[in-house]
Amino acid sequence: MEIKEKIISQSLFLFVNRGVRSVNMDEVSSQLGISKKTLYLHVDNKSDLVYQSFSFLLNELKNSFSAICTEDKNAIDELCEMDEKIVLLFKSMHVSLISELKKYYLESWELVEVFKKKFLYKLVEKNFTKGIHQNLYRSNINISVISNVFVNRSEHLVESQDKMVLNIDLEEILKEHRIYHIRGIASLKGIQYLEEKIEV
Repeated sequence: MEIKEKIISQSLFLFVNRGVRSVNMDEVSSQLGISKKTLYLHVDNKSDLVYQSFSFLLNELKNSFSAICTEDKNAIDELCEMDEKIVLLFKSMHVSLISELKKYYLESWELVEVFKKKFLYKLVEKNFTKGIHQNLYRSNINISVISNVFVNRSEHLVESQDKMVLNIDLEEILKEHRIYHIRGIASLKGIQYLEEKIEV
């Protein structure tokens, strides 16, 4: 692994697991076993490091989601697999990460917004269209509205988890929300398939 790639991957791990503000450049260089001088040969400052780290993460997610959607699956399996990837990410994510990006690292947060609007939203729209053609989703759903709800719901749930009074694991919350969402858009055939999937 080249030094630049190692810097980005290790920094991303720290940012995701501990939040952005609690990680400083001294700690990054120490974790990597390099000097700050070497670190600054590859990044301009902490904001640049955050930007490059999340750019790398979103590119990895694009590749992962694209691979899922090129496989020959039914729409419910495809949506569940994409959502499980998101759940794994959010499960490891520090509770303050999203709010910190929004407040202190706007350029990096804009990357996330573009990813959602230009890539993820379109992917979910395609999934809903596919599900309608497969008679797994209701033909009368408003694809545009429901795609927007689905894409944004995980972020809202993660941001509000520290305000929840119920002592429930985030992964369980997101899983139940996925089932709730699919039931809401599924046809009778889709609900039957979902029930069989849940039972397995």
